[in-house]
Amino acid sequence: MVETAWAINHPHHDVADRMDSSSIFGWLVLIAGLMVVAGGLVWILAPSIPWLGKLPGDIAFKKKDFDFYLPLTSSALISIFLALLYFIIRFFGSPS
Repeated sequence: MVETAWAINHPHHDVADRMDSSSIFGWLVLIAGLMVVAGGLVWILAPSIPWLGKLPGDIAFKKKDFDFYLPLTSSALISIFLALLYFIIRFFGSPS
C-alpha cells in the first residue's frame, strides 16, 4: 500500500488500527441512538410544518374506503437537504 506524506504524518492515521471491536460496537450503538432521537424529533415536529406532504408532485388518492399517499416532492426535498447536510459535514470534517 502506498501512503502519502499526509497519511504518514497525520496523528489520526492509525485510528482504525487502534480501535477494538468493543469500541466500534460502542460507536455503532451511539450512532444508532442518535438516529432514533433524530427520528423521534422529526416524528414530533413534522405536523408543525404545514407544507410538508402537500407540495405539488405529492400524489394522494382518496376513495370511499381506500387512501393512497405517495409524497414524491417532499421526499425529494428531504433527500436533497440530507445530501447537502452530509456534504457540509464531510467538507468541514476531518480530511480522511
